[in-house]
Amino acid sequence: DTAKAVRLSEFSAAGWAATLAISELARAAPADKAAIEESDRFRALTDRFNSALAQIQLLDDGEVYAAAHRVDASLVALTRQARSAQADRDGWRASRAELSAHVAQYQRAARRALRSPDLPDTKPWLTHTKQSQHDHGGSDAPDPGQLIAQKLHQDDGGGTYH
Repeated sequence: DTAKAVRLSEFSAAGWAATLAISELARAAPADKAAIEESDRFRALTDRFNSALAQIQLLDDGEVYAAAHRVDASLVALTRQARSAQADRDGWRASRAELSAHVAQYQRAARRALRSPDLPDTKPWLTHTKQSQHDHGGSDAPDPGQLIAQKLHQDDGGGTYH
């Protein structure tokens, strides 16, 4: 159903946008953190995510519902961490490992709910690196998740959610 596909993809997109905002907050100097969190942009991004989550809470159940809540819980924890200190790229990337696993779980659940075929590689993509893919026998051709992870690395040191 089209409405369900829009709802589930909006949760992913809103989460991704919130992730980038939280990453910016995490890397900011302590003196700049309050201004970032109080900015219209930051509030709009977290409001968008919360709205997408509310739709899932009202209209979905089962694994989609549970996986969305795990993503949300990870984002809440990361937001608290982002407020507390200035993170460097490597430290922040390591902090996102649990979120990455929850995002992968959500994507699998959403694809099942939409009756889409499973993807061949459903490892947590926020933690993929070219080296880890090489170490695990992967091809040198980047997959879409790797391209997104590379873009995140270039833009802000990695992904996150809410």
